[in-house]
Amino acid sequence: AMAVIPLPKFLKPKQRLNDEQKIVRSMLHQGIDTVLDIGANKGQTHDTLRQNGFTGEIISVEPVPALYPLLLEKAQK
Repeated sequence: AMAVIPLPKFLKPKQRLNDEQKIVRSMLHQGIDTVLDIGANKGQTHDTLRQNGFTGEIISVEPVPALYPLLLEKAQK
């Protein structure tokens, strides 16, 4: 039997899911609770996952030192 995964609270029960919401729901269904974002740039993946209900750990790796303060700020939220 397939487990029923509850939608994040901000989604209405019959609301059509966008692609990002589908990805997060699939991640929750598969038990994924950590994302490793290689080449994080300005943290766009972080923002998209958080905006769509992902509450797990996100590890952002970015080789450009100038972007570090921005990523650090997002990680502290």
